[in-house]
Amino acid sequence: MTTTRRPLHSEEILREFFAYDSGGFFIRLDTITQERQTIMTTTRKPMPSKELLREFFEYHGDGYFIRIKRAGRRGKGLVGEEVRGHKCSSGYRVMGFQGRQFLLHRLIYQFHHGNCPNELDHINRDKDDSRIENLRSARDKDDSRIENLRSARDKDDSRIENLRSAIPMTHMTPKELENCLEKLDISNEEFAQVLDVSKAAVRSWLVGDRKVPATVAKLVKFFNNFPKMLSEF
Repeated sequence: MTTTRRPLHSEEILREFFAYDSGGFFIRLDTITQERQTIMTTTRKPMPSKELLREFFEYHGDGYFIRIKRAGRRGKGLVGEEVRGHKCSSGYRVMGFQGRQFLLHRLIYQFHHGNCPNELDHINRDKDDSRIENLRSARDKDDSRIENLRSARDKDDSRIENLRSAIPMTHMTPKELENCLEKLDISNEEFAQVLDVSKAAVRSWLVGDRKVPATVAKLVKFFNNFPKMLSEF
């Protein structure tokens, strides 16, 4: 049995019927509420300039605007009033400006920086907290993650370096091995039994035919530095 693949729809048709959610799924435009549709379209409209926003508003440190100018004689709102917008079911606040609806936190970012990105992130995850210090672009968020990863890597490198410096040098000459065995008062045969190696292997280390393995050098130096532990063992 063979299956026939249907041709994919064009981008224009998909955008006509669906909106993409940042959670990784589509939302059908003809079935969502008008409120949700307004929320989604606010990010697509051109933003008012920073200069225009500062002509009509002042920013309050708690994350809202204070109106300093009315939009004409018949403009809505009074000078000096707080402009917080209204909270939607999505958790974001929406406010009207010059006949259009905008997300409050996007206008606040535009008010300060003048180039609001397509995606903004609330640092503390509270969508109702629109303080400028709680807003960052998605790129800043990625840069912060990269910086945290770099910091963690540097810490790991520092810890590894500290561990390396705490471990004694693993290089050992035949003469050093011989002196250590004399200090430990252990014969070549006993040393071979402890390491579970042949006597010939120990003899080759002592005469210099073979290099003393790093693990053997570490073990010998460890017991030389802690004779009491060796005697108890």
